[in-house]
Amino acid sequence: MRKDKPAREQRRYGIDINPLTQKLKDELRIKDEELADRYWKRTNVEEILSERTQAFDRIITNIWQQIVPEDSKDDLALLALGGYARQELFPKSDIDLLIICTKAKKHESHISQFLHNLYDLNLEIGHAVRSLRECVRAAKDDITAATAMFEQRYLAGSRELASALEIQLKSPQIWPPAKFYKAKCAEQQ
Repeated sequence: MRKDKPAREQRRYGIDINPLTQKLKDELRIKDEELADRYWKRTNVEEILSERTQAFDRIITNIWQQIVPEDSKDDLALLALGGYARQELFPKSDIDLLIICTKAKKHESHISQFLHNLYDLNLEIGHAVRSLRECVRAAKDDITAATAMFEQRYLAGSRELASALEIQLKSPQIWPPAKFYKAKCAEQQ
């Protein structure tokens, strides 16, 4: 059976989807079909999850590189969080992202455009845009946010910002082990 190429889509508000995003959306659909077929042929699930995560990494970083200007890359870091960071990206899983930003207002349009392109892929995106200080505050105030950030994985942008967050999150002042354990147990109830 021959599969016809899908018609070019439009956003709900009438502006055409970015041609690169449409191409990546088509690639993603084909990759998911291939991985589903391999799943039913009993391919190792960890291998499928790894390949699916790698495909999303390529797509997301490709969009990031297309939209975020080179001279802004020191001010922004893109991190995967949660299951996506752990490379456990199951079908229909949401994609949790953290954008660390030193100058939010300066980069607002690029960040918005990046996120719109991800939404055009018909993905369920969970995201936060925070300064380094806001990340640390969120980690201290919310066990769920802290856990997500503890499981971060660098995708693009400033490695220095990503490393700075990792260093700050390792501070026992944010979540001493006994307090973290107690809070995670309470969260599960």
